[in-house]
Formats: sequence, structure tokens, C-alpha cells
Amino acid sequence: MEQFEFKKQEIMNELGEETKWIFERLEKEKIRNFDKPHEVQEKIQLVLECFRIQKYDIPMIMKHRKSHYRPVLEENDIQLIFNLDIEFG
Repeated sequence: MEQFEFKKQEIMNELGEETKWIFERLEKEKIRNFDKPHEVQEKIQLVLECFRIQKYDIPMIMKHRKSHYRPVLEENDIQLIFNLDIEFG
């Protein structure tokens, strides 16, 4: 049980680092102007959890998990997050 909790914490830490990296890339490239950075980062992390933990694809997230990204992010942001997730490794 402790090993499971450790692995879960390790994954969440990695997602946190990736979330910050993706947010910085989106800001740096001026893809969007975000008024509430903290909310944006929360939504990015939820989308990453859909990709990495729940193994959902883009259409699944855009159609059935809108609450994970709306109203802070738009549908085209999901594709950008996916591409940056691949780039992050």
C-alpha cells in the first residue's frame, strides 16, 4: 500500500512539473493570454491526468470531459497540451 502511495505521489509530482512547463510554453509562445494563471494550470493538470493516467484520447476528453477544461481552456488547447505532453516526454 505504501509503495502505491509513493508511486502515485511521484506521478503527481511529475505532472506538476509538466503542467508548469506547458503553461510557460503556452505563455512564452503567446498562444493565449491567460487572466488567471493558477486556474489555467489546474485545468492543464486535469487534462494531463486524462491523457497519462486515465489513458483518454483527445476526442474523449473534448466530448465527455469538458468539465476538466472548460471554461478556462478551449478545445484547441487540448490538442496543444497533447502535443506538448509528447514533446515533454
